[in-house]
Amino acid sequence: MNRFEMDNKARPLYIKYIKEWLNQNKIDYWDVVESNFHQDIRESTDIVVIGEKLQLRFSCRVRKYLDIKYKNEFTITVKNPSGAKCEKDKLFETNVDYNLYAFFDSNKKDFTYYKIYDWIEVKNKLYKNKIKPIYKDISSKSGCVFEAYDDDDFKDTIIKKGGTNI
Repeated sequence: MNRFEMDNKARPLYIKYIKEWLNQNKIDYWDVVESNFHQDIRESTDIVVIGEKLQLRFSCRVRKYLDIKYKNEFTITVKNPSGAKCEKDKLFETNVDYNLYAFFDSNKKDFTYYKIYDWIEVKNKLYKNKIKPIYKDISSKSGCVFEAYDDDDFKDTIIKKGGTNI
């Protein structure tokens, strides 16, 4: 299953867990919807929460079950071999509010683990505190360069954790 197929399979789960977080925090909203093509491709926004006095943008990432060993970190692509803008460029140029970072279960039916980051605070920590990645690597499938960051450096930005493998 490629990244696009994984993301499409995960979208209903993104919405489910974002709604759960909104309801637990008594955040009044009208709807939780998938982003449009422009928001997805240009602004790295996957899910939008719409309300009378709010619009929240979520960037979402799902990883394979076998990657659960990396559950205490998150990765951001920083270089695309095609020269196109990478995830880091888009996330830091746009107004994404939150990031839902998840791992499929072995059946790809639910998330075995997920976390929601306050993405504004993550960006502040990366730029103001100059937090360095714990490692850089190249994806063997896409050729994209990515950086990995340790959750310990961002624990105060994680606003929710859930799933069966906490």
